[in-house]
Amino acid sequence: MSDLIDPSCLSSIIGGATDAVGLILHGTETAVGDIVTGVGDAVGHVADGVGNALGNILGGLFGHPDFHF
Repeated sequence: MSDLIDPSCLSSIIGGATDAVGLILHGTETAVGDIVTGVGDAVGHVADGVGNALGNILGGLFGHPDFHF
């Protein structure tokens, strides 16, 4: 096995592989964080839209078009 890989290169190979794993994990963590943030923002926008719609409906029913939650 030592004939196939130059021992002086072995530390560089291990270091590169370790760096690659670290970058993959960091990228995955960042992606998951972005997804969670995006879902949270989307839920907030939906809730805001529902609140505005209900405010407009109730405002219309009670004759107060400027009524908002």
